[in-house]
Amino acid sequence: MFQKVLTVWYADSQANRRHNHLPNKILLPSDDLPMMPNNIKEMVMKFVHDTERIFGMEAQMINMTEAHPPREEIMSLQQFDEVVFAQQWRDLGKPFAEAYEKSHNGRFPPVRTFMREQWHMAENCSWTSKKFDEYRKLMEHTGDWFNGLMGRDEETCSKAILMEPMALNELPVYREREMTDMREPLAQRVNPILADVPSSIAGCPHYVVPIGQVPFKSLVSEQEEMQTVSMSLIAYPGCDFMLLDLITKLNYAGVIQDVKTGLTAF
Repeated sequence: MFQKVLTVWYADSQANRRHNHLPNKILLPSDDLPMMPNNIKEMVMKFVHDTERIFGMEAQMINMTEAHPPREEIMSLQQFDEVVFAQQWRDLGKPFAEAYEKSHNGRFPPVRTFMREQWHMAENCSWTSKKFDEYRKLMEHTGDWFNGLMGRDEETCSKAILMEPMALNELPVYREREMTDMREPLAQRVNPILADVPSSIAGCPHYVVPIGQVPFKSLVSEQEEMQTVSMSLIAYPGCDFMLLDLITKLNYAGVIQDVKTGLTAF
Protein backbone atom coordinates (compact mmCIF):
# COMPACT_ATOMS: atom_id res chain seq x y z
CA MET A 1 0.00 0.00 0.00
CA PHE A 2 2.78 2.42 0.89
CA GLN A 3 4.36 1.80 -2.49
CA LYS A 4 1.13 2.92 -4.16
CA VAL A 5 1.00 6.03 -1.98
CA LEU A 6 4.56 7.01 -2.89
CA THR A 7 3.95 6.33 -6.57
CA VAL A 8 1.22 8.98 -6.54
CA TRP A 9 3.09 11.24 -4.13
CA TYR A 10 6.34 11.36 -6.05
CA ALA A 11 4.83 10.95 -9.54
CA ASP A 12 7.51 12.28 -11.91
CA SER A 13 9.50 14.05 -9.20
CA GLN A 14 13.24 14.22 -9.82
CA ALA A 15 13.71 13.30 -6.16
CA ASN A 16 12.93 9.70 -7.10
CA ARG A 17 15.81 7.90 -8.79
CA ARG A 18 14.94 5.05 -11.16
CA HIS A 19 16.51 1.58 -10.98
CA ASN A 20 16.76 -1.18 -13.57
CA HIS A 21 17.48 -3.98 -11.10
CA LEU A 22 18.22 -4.48 -7.41
CA PRO A 23 21.65 -4.02 -5.81
CA ASN A 24 23.82 -7.09 -5.36
CA LYS A 25 25.35 -6.14 -2.01
CA ILE A 26 23.98 -6.09 1.54
CA LEU A 27 25.84 -4.27 4.32
CA LEU A 28 25.27 -5.87 7.72
CA PRO A 29 26.73 -4.08 10.78
CA SER A 30 28.68 -6.62 12.83
CA ASP A 31 29.13 -4.60 16.04
CA ASP A 32 26.15 -6.03 17.93
CA LEU A 33 26.04 -9.59 16.57
CA PRO A 34 28.34 -11.18 19.21
CA MET A 35 26.08 -10.02 22.06
CA MET A 36 22.78 -10.73 20.30
CA PRO A 37 20.62 -13.54 21.76
CA ASN A 38 20.78 -16.65 19.59
CA ASN A 39 17.07 -16.71 18.76
CA ILE A 40 17.21 -13.14 17.43
CA LYS A 41 20.54 -13.65 15.68
CA GLU A 42 19.18 -16.72 13.87
CA MET A 43 16.11 -14.73 12.81
CA VAL A 44 18.24 -11.86 11.50
CA MET A 45 20.66 -14.10 9.63
CA LYS A 46 17.82 -16.11 8.08
CA PHE A 47 16.29 -12.91 6.72
CA VAL A 48 19.65 -11.84 5.28
CA HIS A 49 20.38 -15.27 3.79
CA ASP A 50 16.89 -15.54 2.28
CA THR A 51 17.36 -12.12 0.67
CA GLU A 52 20.77 -13.21 -0.67
CA ARG A 53 19.34 -16.43 -2.08
CA ILE A 54 16.29 -14.92 -3.77
CA PHE A 55 18.01 -11.96 -5.41
CA GLY A 56 21.55 -13.26 -5.82
CA MET A 57 22.90 -10.71 -3.38
CA GLU A 58 25.97 -11.01 -1.18
CA ALA A 59 26.10 -9.89 2.45
CA GLN A 60 29.19 -8.07 3.64
CA MET A 61 29.88 -7.41 7.31
CA ILE A 62 30.80 -3.85 8.24
CA ASN A 63 32.11 -2.78 11.63
CA MET A 64 30.47 0.60 12.16
CA THR A 65 32.74 1.41 15.09
CA GLU A 66 35.80 1.10 12.85
CA ALA A 67 34.11 2.82 9.90
CA HIS A 68 33.03 5.74 12.08
CA PRO A 69 35.00 8.94 11.30
CA PRO A 70 36.65 10.94 14.10
CA ARG A 71 33.83 12.29 16.25
CA GLU A 72 34.85 15.90 15.78
CA GLU A 73 34.34 15.53 12.01
CA ILE A 74 30.68 14.50 12.09
CA MET A 75 27.53 15.63 13.84
CA SER A 76 26.88 14.13 17.26
CA LEU A 77 23.43 13.15 18.48
CA GLN A 78 23.50 16.07 20.92
CA GLN A 79 24.35 18.53 18.13
CA PHE A 80 21.60 17.06 15.97
CA ASP A 81 19.04 17.50 18.75
CA GLU A 82 20.24 21.05 19.37
CA VAL A 83 19.90 22.23 15.78
CA VAL A 84 16.60 20.39 15.22
CA PHE A 85 14.91 22.10 18.15
CA ALA A 86 16.60 25.43 17.41
CA GLN A 87 15.20 25.38 13.88
CA GLN A 88 11.85 24.19 15.19
CA TRP A 89 11.73 27.05 17.69
CA ARG A 90 12.77 29.61 15.07
CA ASP A 91 10.37 28.49 12.33
CA LEU A 92 7.42 27.09 14.27
CA GLY A 93 7.60 27.38 18.04
CA LYS A 94 8.37 31.09 18.39
CA PRO A 95 5.63 32.39 16.04
CA PHE A 96 3.16 29.86 17.48
CA ALA A 97 3.98 30.77 21.11
CA GLU A 98 3.81 34.52 20.39
CA ALA A 99 0.43 34.18 18.67
CA TYR A 100 -0.91 32.01 21.51
CA GLU A 101 0.36 34.35 24.23
CA LYS A 102 -1.17 37.33 22.45
CA SER A 103 -4.64 35.79 22.47
CA HIS A 104 -4.37 34.09 25.90
CA ASN A 105 -3.19 36.88 28.20
CA GLY A 106 0.50 36.02 27.98
CA ARG A 107 0.10 32.30 28.66
CA PHE A 108 2.63 29.93 27.10
CA PRO A 109 0.93 27.24 24.95
CA PRO A 110 0.22 23.90 26.71
CA VAL A 111 2.78 21.76 24.89
CA ARG A 112 4.19 18.66 26.55
CA THR A 113 7.00 19.06 29.06
CA PHE A 114 9.82 17.77 26.85
CA MET A 115 8.88 20.09 23.99
CA ARG A 116 8.54 23.09 26.29
CA GLU A 117 11.98 22.45 27.78
CA GLN A 118 13.60 22.14 24.35
CA TRP A 119 11.94 25.31 23.08
CA HIS A 120 13.03 27.30 26.13
CA MET A 121 16.59 26.01 25.73
CA ALA A 122 16.61 27.10 22.08
CA GLU A 123 15.11 30.45 23.06
CA ASN A 124 17.82 31.08 25.64
CA CYS A 125 20.72 30.08 23.38
CA SER A 126 22.37 32.45 20.96
CA TRP A 127 21.60 30.90 17.58
CA THR A 128 23.12 33.18 14.96
CA SER A 129 22.99 32.68 11.20
CA LYS A 130 26.67 31.75 11.36
CA LYS A 131 26.02 29.03 13.93
CA PHE A 132 23.15 27.59 11.87
CA ASP A 133 25.43 27.56 8.83
CA GLU A 134 28.19 25.76 10.74
CA TYR A 135 25.74 23.07 11.85
CA ARG A 136 24.35 22.77 8.33
CA LYS A 137 27.82 22.12 6.92
CA LEU A 138 28.52 19.59 9.67
CA MET A 139 25.24 17.82 8.90
CA GLU A 140 26.04 17.74 5.18
CA HIS A 141 29.49 16.28 5.88
CA THR A 142 27.94 13.63 8.13
CA GLY A 143 25.33 12.78 5.50
CA ASP A 144 27.98 12.48 2.80
CA TRP A 145 29.92 10.01 4.93
CA PHE A 146 26.89 7.86 5.74
CA ASN A 147 25.54 7.87 2.19
CA GLY A 148 29.00 6.94 0.97
CA LEU A 149 28.64 3.62 2.78
CA MET A 150 25.80 2.63 0.42
CA GLY A 151 27.05 4.46 -2.67
CA ARG A 152 25.22 5.63 -5.81
CA ASP A 153 24.73 3.41 -8.87
CA GLU A 154 23.01 4.24 -12.17
CA GLU A 155 21.61 0.72 -12.63
CA THR A 156 20.58 -0.18 -9.09
CA CYS A 157 20.18 3.34 -7.65
CA SER A 158 22.04 2.32 -4.48
CA LYS A 159 25.17 0.17 -4.69
CA ALA A 160 24.29 -1.52 -1.41
CA ILE A 161 21.46 -1.86 1.09
CA LEU A 162 22.26 -1.43 4.78
CA MET A 163 20.34 -3.94 6.91
CA GLU A 164 20.25 -4.32 10.69
CA PRO A 165 17.73 -5.20 13.41
CA MET A 166 15.79 -2.14 14.50
CA ALA A 167 16.61 -0.77 17.97
CA LEU A 168 16.66 -4.04 19.92
CA ASN A 169 18.17 -2.13 22.84
CA GLU A 170 14.98 -0.05 23.10
CA LEU A 171 12.54 -2.98 23.22
CA PRO A 172 10.16 -3.73 24.78
CA VAL A 173 8.68 -0.26 25.25
CA TYR A 174 6.02 0.51 27.86
CA ARG A 175 3.69 3.49 28.10
CA GLU A 176 5.17 4.44 31.45
CA ARG A 177 8.79 5.56 31.31
CA GLU A 178 9.47 4.04 34.73
CA MET A 179 8.66 0.58 33.39
CA THR A 180 10.71 1.12 30.25
CA ASP A 181 13.65 2.10 32.47
CA MET A 182 13.18 -1.09 34.51
CA ARG A 183 12.82 -3.53 31.63
CA GLU A 184 15.51 -5.84 30.34
CA PRO A 185 16.14 -4.95 26.67
CA LEU A 186 16.08 -7.63 23.98
CA ALA A 187 19.74 -6.96 23.20
CA GLN A 188 22.59 -4.54 23.87
CA ARG A 189 23.87 -2.02 21.31
CA VAL A 190 27.48 -0.92 20.85
CA ASN A 191 27.05 0.31 17.28
CA PRO A 192 27.85 4.05 17.63
CA ILE A 193 25.26 4.98 15.00
CA LEU A 194 21.73 5.11 16.43
CA ALA A 195 19.27 3.18 14.31
CA ASP A 196 16.73 5.97 13.74
CA VAL A 197 19.00 9.02 13.28
CA PRO A 198 21.07 8.58 10.07
CA SER A 199 18.18 9.02 7.66
CA SER A 200 17.19 12.31 9.26
CA ILE A 201 20.73 13.63 8.84
CA ALA A 202 21.60 12.04 5.49
CA GLY A 203 18.21 12.28 3.76
CA CYS A 204 18.25 8.61 2.79
CA PRO A 205 15.21 6.28 2.72
CA HIS A 206 14.77 4.06 5.76
CA TYR A 207 12.04 1.42 5.89
CA VAL A 208 11.40 -1.06 8.70
CA VAL A 209 9.84 -4.49 8.13
CA PRO A 210 8.78 -7.14 10.66
CA ILE A 211 10.74 -10.40 10.40
CA GLY A 212 9.50 -12.36 13.43
CA GLN A 213 8.75 -12.27 17.12
CA VAL A 214 10.37 -13.41 20.36
CA PRO A 215 9.03 -14.01 23.88
CA PHE A 216 9.67 -11.68 26.80
CA LYS A 217 8.37 -11.39 30.36
CA SER A 218 5.98 -8.43 30.48
CA LEU A 219 6.22 -6.10 33.47
CA VAL A 220 2.54 -5.25 32.95
CA SER A 221 0.79 -8.60 32.47
CA GLU A 222 3.48 -10.49 34.42
CA GLN A 223 3.14 -13.15 31.75
CA GLU A 224 5.20 -14.17 28.75
CA GLU A 225 4.25 -12.01 25.78
CA MET A 226 5.59 -11.72 22.24
CA GLN A 227 7.67 -8.81 20.95
CA THR A 228 7.93 -8.15 17.21
CA VAL A 229 11.47 -8.02 15.81
CA SER A 230 11.95 -5.73 12.81
CA MET A 231 14.69 -5.11 10.28
CA SER A 232 15.93 -1.72 9.05
CA LEU A 233 16.50 -1.33 5.32
CA ILE A 234 18.45 1.80 4.32
CA ALA A 235 19.60 2.90 0.85
CA TYR A 236 21.12 5.88 -0.95
CA PRO A 237 18.99 9.08 -1.12
CA GLY A 238 16.26 8.95 -3.75
CA CYS A 239 16.10 5.14 -3.77
CA ASP A 240 12.73 4.83 -2.02
CA PHE A 241 11.13 2.97 -4.91
CA MET A 242 14.01 0.51 -5.11
CA LEU A 243 13.62 -0.37 -1.42
CA LEU A 244 9.85 -0.66 -1.77
CA ASP A 245 10.35 -2.90 -4.82
CA LEU A 246 12.61 -5.12 -2.71
CA ILE A 247 10.11 -5.22 0.17
CA THR A 248 7.21 -6.08 -2.17
CA LYS A 249 9.16 -8.94 -3.76
CA LEU A 250 10.23 -10.26 -0.35
CA ASN A 251 6.57 -10.28 0.64
CA TYR A 252 5.60 -12.19 -2.50
CA ALA A 253 8.37 -14.69 -1.77
CA GLY A 254 7.09 -15.24 1.77
CA VAL A 255 10.21 -13.84 3.46
CA ILE A 256 8.20 -10.93 4.86
CA GLN A 257 4.77 -11.90 6.14
CA ASP A 258 1.70 -9.76 6.68
CA VAL A 259 1.08 -8.98 10.35
CA LYS A 260 -2.21 -9.31 12.16
CA THR A 261 -3.88 -7.38 14.95
CA GLY A 262 -3.99 -8.76 18.46
CA LEU A 263 -1.53 -9.92 21.09
CA THR A 264 0.91 -11.32 18.53
CA ALA A 265 2.04 -10.06 15.13
CA PHE A 266 2.02 -13.47 13.45
